Amino acid sequence: MLAAQECFGDWDFFNLGAVAKKLIGQDVKRYRDIVDEGQTLQDIPFKDLVEHGCADADAALRLYGRLRVLLKEKGIDNQFANEVMPLMRLLGDKELGGVRVNISSIVSTKDALADVAGRAKVSIFTKAGKQFDVDSMKEIATVFLTIDSLRALIGRQPLRQGQLEQLAQRNELARAVVQYKRLQKQVRQLDAICKSGRNGKVFPLFNQMKAAHGSISSTDPSLFELEGGLQASVVLDKDIRERIPDENRALETLQQLTGDRALGKDRQASKNEFIGGEQPALVGLSHGEVLVSLAIGTSNAALCKRFLIDARRASDLREGVTGRYPKLFTWIEEYRRNVVSSGFALSAGRRKYWDGLRSSNIDRRNRAQRSAVRWLIGM
Repeated sequence: MLAAQECFGDWDFFNLGAVAKKLIGQDVKRYRDIVDEGQTLQDIPFKDLVEHGCADADAALRLYGRLRVLLKEKGIDNQFANEVMPLMRLLGDKELGGVRVNISSIVSTKDALADVAGRAKVSIFTKAGKQFDVDSMKEIATVFLTIDSLRALIGRQPLRQGQLEQLAQRNELARAVVQYKRLQKQVRQLDAICKSGRNGKVFPLFNQMKAAHGSISSTDPSLFELEGGLQASVVLDKDIRERIPDENRALETLQQLTGDRALGKDRQASKNEFIGGEQPALVGLSHGEVLVSLAIGTSNAALCKRFLIDARRASDLREGVTGRYPKLFTWIEEYRRNVVSSGFALSAGRRKYWDGLRSSNIDRRNRAQRSAVRWLIGM
């Protein structure tokens, strides 16, 4: 699985059956193909289990030979042996031995966010003119149906999160509800980390395969959510901390790669709200998050959803920020063209492949280009 992802990057599936079908034309039965609903492997005749196990082993061995050749052809066999596989062993060790975290700092952040969420709820009640269960989509819809500007937009179908986020792009009350829900999600994620901690450690289940751009993910608890509220600084194990997405590190990487002096000057003047000049479209938004989003290649529609702004403001945002840092965005466009022409991204001698870079499907090619930028800046 790891070798196939290193070679092809953004395939939809990397399980044994999918990879065997693509690379060696072999059909491999899945668990559910031999085990009926309500059954377990204990209910299957031993002879059938032997055949199934041997077929899996045969496919894995044949794929091993095929992927060894592909890794060498792409010039990434040493990188796979020296970086990808050691990372798998490191993550396995961390699953067993635990990841050291600063629990007290996480608790403080969680409590602070809970206070902000509490104040946000009070503000929602004030805007709505009544109290209701802000965590219930049904009650939110009931309140919205009493508001003329929202009633026609909701329709008769049950209110869903996606529709709520669309409403938030144009309505102040809906925006406040979405922002509250995002705060609550961060509180829950930080609370899950605190509750899973034992003696200053957490024991996540890691995944190297989930993100096409090469980032690690984890569950039980989640440590790598971009919007999860966890600060990289509270992870005390350096090997894991350096792999947690960090906005400031991403901006530093962009500044070094592009040599954009305007970005360096602005960031030096102010750590958070650093984009200078008259930029009304940036009011109330995180400058770093906006810049990283635009650098990655986020569409205007996605900007509207992420920042809860309308299409006009998203357009103004893009025009203002890209106009302030022309050297940075010119460099990124050249980088995107280069990865398409070569079929891979290159950074510090390391290559990263995405099959979609050569796709005739424009959407897939654009996704691969965004993955290439995210891989480059660690986001």
